[in-house]
Formats: sequence, C-alpha cells, structure tokens
Amino acid sequence: MLLAAVTQKVRQHREPSESDRFGRSESEGPRPPRDTREQCPAIALHVIGGSTVALKLQDKLSRSHVWAPVISMTFRLCRVNFGHEPNRGWRMKKAARLNAIGIALLASLTVAGGQTAAPAPDAPPSPALPANPTPALAAPTATSIPSPTMDIINSAKVTDTGGSDGVSPAIVRAEVMLDRVHASPGVIDGRDGENFVHALEIYEKAKGLKVTKGLDDKVWSSLLAESGGPVLMEYVLTDQDVEGPFFPNLPKDYGELAKLKAMGYRNPSQKIGAMFHMGEDLLATLNPGVDLSMAGTKILVAEVKRQPIHGTLKTIVVDKKKSQVLGYDREDHVLVAYPATIGSRELPSPSGTYKVKGVAYNPIYYYDPDKNFVQGDNNEKLRLPPGPNNPVGSVYIALTKPTYGLHGTPDPSKIDKNASHGCVRMTNWDANELAHLVKRGIVVRFKS
Repeated sequence: MLLAAVTQKVRQHREPSESDRFGRSESEGPRPPRDTREQCPAIALHVIGGSTVALKLQDKLSRSHVWAPVISMTFRLCRVNFGHEPNRGWRMKKAARLNAIGIALLASLTVAGGQTAAPAPDAPPSPALPANPTPALAAPTATSIPSPTMDIINSAKVTDTGGSDGVSPAIVRAEVMLDRVHASPGVIDGRDGENFVHALEIYEKAKGLKVTKGLDDKVWSSLLAESGGPVLMEYVLTDQDVEGPFFPNLPKDYGELAKLKAMGYRNPSQKIGAMFHMGEDLLATLNPGVDLSMAGTKILVAEVKRQPIHGTLKTIVVDKKKSQVLGYDREDHVLVAYPATIGSRELPSPSGTYKVKGVAYNPIYYYDPDKNFVQGDNNEKLRLPPGPNNPVGSVYIALTKPTYGLHGTPDPSKIDKNASHGCVRMTNWDANELAHLVKRGIVVRFKS
C-alpha cells in the first residue's frame, strides 16, 4: 500500500505537502524554512538534483534497518541518471521521477516512524510510557515529549540538591514522596527548611532509621520503595479550575472583610497551588510565563495523591517544640504528621489534654474582641464569611476548651514561620485530611 501511494504521488506530479515533508501537525510549532537545505535534505535534493546531496540523504535514510534495502536501490538508480550518461535530457526526466520517489519515501518514513526529540547530553532517562501509548501512526502530542524540568525532578538523585531559583530537584522529589505517605512537609516548595527537616525526622523515626536531619541514602531508598515514581505530572486546566469569583484585593481589616459575601481564592495561582499542595513560587518556577487563567492550558504540577491510611486515629499530639501535629493509632504508631503554627508569646496555645468537640467545614468565623483578641480598630463582634482565605481556612476542628481549635489557614507558606492567636494552624489540605480522621471525643494532648 505504501509503494502504491508513492506511485500515485509521482503520477500526480506534485510535491509532498508540508506535513508529508516534516511529519508535523499544526500543534507542534513552526515548520522548518522551505529553503533550509541542511535541515531538510529532501528539499535540497529536489532543488539541486546533485549526486552529493543524494548520497547524504541515502546515508541518513539507510540508518533505518527496515528501509535500508529500498533506499539503497533507489539512490543507486538516482546516481546513474544524474547526468553521467548520454541523452542527458531524457535521463534528467527519469531522474526527476526517481527523485520524487525518494522524497515520497522520506515523507512516508517520517510519518510512519513519528518524530522523537533528541535527548540532551547526559540527560536523565525519560519517565515510563503511559498505560495507553500513542498509536504508531498518530501525530505525537505535547505529553509525549516531557519537559526538561519534569525529567530532571522526576529522576533526581539524593545528591541533586542544587538548582535554579533556589529550588532543589532532590528536595522537590522528597517533599512529594513525604506528602504521599502522610509525613507532610506543608507547602511543597523545593527548599530546605524546618518543615521539611521535621517531616524527614518523623518519617525516619517511624521507619526505624537513623535521624540525620537531612537526606541520606537510607531514607531516600525507603521513600523510593514506599512512594516512588514520577513526582511531577502534566495537568490540563479545566473551566472549574480557572473560574472565579476570585478576590485579588482582599483587605486585611476584619471590618472590611465582614462586608464580603465570601473569601475565595485571590487568583488561579493560589487555587491551583492548594489543589496540588504547592507553593505559588514553585508553581511559577515550573511554569514560567504560563497563563494560569486559561482553561485548556497544560502545566506541570506535583503528583500528590496520598496513600490510603491503614489504621484508626486514637490520639492527637500537638508538639509545641517541633511545631508538629501528630496523629497516633491504637498501637501508638504515627499515622499522620503535619507542620503547624502553634500559638504565640502573647497568645500561647493551651497546655494539657482536651477532646475533639466537632468539625466545621467551610466555616464562618465569628470575631469577638471580648473573648479572643482585638484586630485593628474593630471593637465589636463581626461575622466573617467562609472561604479558603477565611482566618481559620477551609476547616475548623473545635476542642472542648472554648475558643480553641485546630484549623486551616489563608497563607500556607507561613506555617511555622509566624504566630497564631493561640490556636493550631495547618495548611488547608492537611487540616482537611485530619478532620476526616477525627471523631467526637478523640483526645488532643498539647506537649511542651
């Protein structure tokens, strides 16, 4: 069928189309210039008709073990008829037809084989192929050619701690793996901070490993064995991801916030970051110049699907010294661990043991200066609307001690980096996971 198609092209006396020559679709970017002979030997052969270029094309195409015999025979005939015998005019016509066959064969080979990007020198291996690979004759899509950033981070080694913009490929990979096994680093940002070190320490203790306060071969091997695989993935933004309403200019004053109907995300970047447990800075680093407000946009994000939790939560320990919230099962094994902001010098968190009273999702925040603290010039009670930028975030776990609880936050990047008003702040996604594990009456113990 392929040779029949080639013959038909010759009989119709037309050149191969742009897609025939280059095997490209409109979505794959600009085509090579038509007069670029070095980039496209087939065009150079058609224009020049010279035996030297023919030999170059023969050598390039003969690298295919499937087409080598056919290509070799075709170009032997072409060389014979490029003006080396009498009756030059008749021979040149015949050579033109054979030349067209060679061009068509090149186009057919390109379409049948598809295009693959040449790997950079010493580039890390590409991730495994998807479960449903693209058919051989289909034009390659953007997802078939992973970006260098994805390759570098997905294949990072324990020693790959350096990186651009202060982002470490090894730490990004370790943070995602820790997040998957419920030793949360908080916001995934690719940076070596206290939240990351504490998450590693908790994981090492839970696995019986030596605590090193950093990455080493043993903890790295354990993480790979338990939650390895690609840590970055491509994600296509949906209409729901980018639709608002957004609140880019949320006031800080509680009196002004009380006038709003909701306290939604500031922008798509904050929403997408929360979806994938990422800091907005890392999201921007992985997607430079990308418009996150357009549905259909393909971006790189952390693949943070958490593993199932095996066990029943029995006790919660709020460790003030380590700034951690730890959940234990009936055998006192750590089920979950989250970084937290726990009180302040002016308004410290309570001491002692309490119980979970209840859980409120998407809570309304009731400000009472007589019971809590005074914010600005607001001396009256206020009702602040729900939303992820609510002062207690998207979920509130109430304790039997009045006005105290464990909850989310509007600014996850500041967890354990600033103070709270006595309560225990976690990222919205960590607080949401814990809320689904607790039951009324579970013990919460504050540890100094």
